[in-house]
Amino acid sequence: MLVLSVLFSLFFYLFFFTFFHSLMVLLFVEVFVLCGFLFLLFSSYSWFFVLVFLLVCVCVGAYGVSLFVSTSRSKGVDYFLSF
Repeated sequence: MLVLSVLFSLFFYLFFFTFFHSLMVLLFVEVFVLCGFLFLLFSSYSWFFVLVFLLVCVCVGAYGVSLFVSTSRSKGVDYFLSF
């Protein structure tokens, strides 16, 4: 559990106190999802719920990458502060 709390606090520190490059934000969201996955894995949830959570996270990650590609093609930049 200590590892999960360290990953969670690292996620929030890096998300709120670093520059907002689009790929870095997607990476931070994936680290947050990894923390949630590890929490569900180590707690007493059923395997079916963990696999459904993982499936939804993969779909959200694919959607995030498609949004990144779409905005970088239309705007030409990949920083959130320039939109």
